[in-house]
Amino acid sequence: MARARFEEASAILVAVSEDLRIAVLLSLQRALWQQVTPDLRGVAVTWTGELDAGADVRVRFLYEGAVADLQKECVSEAETYFAADFGEDLSTVFTAVPDAGLELEQDEEWVFLRWEPTPEMPDRPVTPL
Repeated sequence: MARARFEEASAILVAVSEDLRIAVLLSLQRALWQQVTPDLRGVAVTWTGELDAGADVRVRFLYEGAVADLQKECVSEAETYFAADFGEDLSTVFTAVPDAGLELEQDEEWVFLRWEPTPEMPDRPVTPL
């Protein structure tokens, strides 16, 4: 009986955690609309906490080269659009990172990642329709 309650409680925690993941990723996808500039290499996100119970979301916009006012404005607008999807229990930190590599920090996930040529793949592969 105790084992069944433990498994049920574990399933609820996973569902709550997955609900927050889904909400964060979907909201960020929408928040990025018209905010992706040609020099944006990637957008990475990490979060802690629970949906509707106080969560902390950190988003890094990884830019190739310097970060100018335009990029700062895009990051700020994305943060505004994102925060509008959640209540006051959500804390956000959106950061524009200049001259960024494409390394994820601990517990981060990609929200956006642009294709870049590599020596192994100098041309973008063509996908037939």
